Amino acid sequence: LSSIKFPKNLTTIGQYAFQDCIAITSLDLPNSPITMETKVFSGCDGLTTLEIPSKIKTITDAFYECKNLKTVTFYGPTNVDWFFGFWSVETIYGLNDTPAHWCAYHQGIDFVSIDLPYADVSAYDWFYDAARFNYDRGIITGMNETTFGPSVSMTRDHIVTMLYRMDGKPSVSYSPIYPDVPAGDFYTDAVMWGHQTGVATGYDNGYFGIGDEITREQTVTMLYRYAQYKKLDTSERTSLDEYRDGKDVSGFAKDAMEWAIGIGIIKGENNQNIINPQGSTDRAGGATMIMRFMEYYDL
Repeated sequence: LSSIKFPKNLTTIGQYAFQDCIAITSLDLPNSPITMETKVFSGCDGLTTLEIPSKIKTITDAFYECKNLKTVTFYGPTNVDWFFGFWSVETIYGLNDTPAHWCAYHQGIDFVSIDLPYADVSAYDWFYDAARFNYDRGIITGMNETTFGPSVSMTRDHIVTMLYRMDGKPSVSYSPIYPDVPAGDFYTDAVMWGHQTGVATGYDNGYFGIGDEITREQTVTMLYRYAQYKKLDTSERTSLDEYRDGKDVSGFAKDAMEWAIGIGIIKGENNQNIINPQGSTDRAGGATMIMRFMEYYDL
């Protein structure tokens, strides 16, 4: 056994699991709320580096006596109950003022911060994972070098630019299709791409709607069209009847919203059965939708 890829719905790795599996050289841990119990992966001498996703809850005496483990990266505030098994670790990468940071300090291990540059994003914010995910992939950048702007409403040109970046920013040519889309702006190529692929179309009046705030139902519609453009399976559905405001979803967005709910891109607001389809998509929400979409399709 040399590598392991765990399922996304994993919640616990029980005590002594994979102990002394000395041939394991890599672990693909899912970003889910996993608890690792006593002596998990202990004695796995083939591990030299380790990455702990942000949602992993607790590590209890795991990775004990992994003699060749030199670097560990914590992407979130994982609770490290007992860290002395990491006696060979030379460097911990993690977030400031989290258990990983404190552990490194108390045990004399070199600590390297991987904090996001945003002053308005904390590792304990509900949208932290989404901000990190999009930052690492260059899909959503900050409003400036130090500000993410989680509550700032997104616009149509922002969303199509995100999707264009997801697609690798393919080469496009400019054409004066929309009166409000000039050549050479930050969104120009993205809008041209959206028009050519059918992912983002303009209004009936001929304009694209640069600067117009985008609603949640418009956002998932663009994501739905993007999934179809990429020939992904979009057959999963959940009925809008399960939500109190399901009737408020516009006709053009019905299929997209049922799909988005079905695969978990959209969830009830504040843990209630409310979709809020006409509500605006803020940057925290938009980043979260993108992350859930890419994680679902393993992109």
